[in-house]
Amino acid sequence: AAKGALVQAEALLAESEKKTNSGSKMEVLPKTFEQAYKTFSDANMLFVSVPGPYAALEASKALNANMNVM
Repeated sequence: AAKGALVQAEALLAESEKKTNSGSKMEVLPKTFEQAYKTFSDANMLFVSVPGPYAALEASKALNANMNVM
């Protein structure tokens, strides 16, 4: 049941990225570190602003990508 809910949530997120206000595709901002890293590959700094338990994980991802973390 949980896996089905996750698949459905991902489908809804993907669909929301396609929706627009004016009929043309809107710019979609990254929602994960991985998406941001691909989009802004020349960036070298990450500002972590997530709840405590997740901050260490996101900081670790950035440090492993040789980024500066704040």
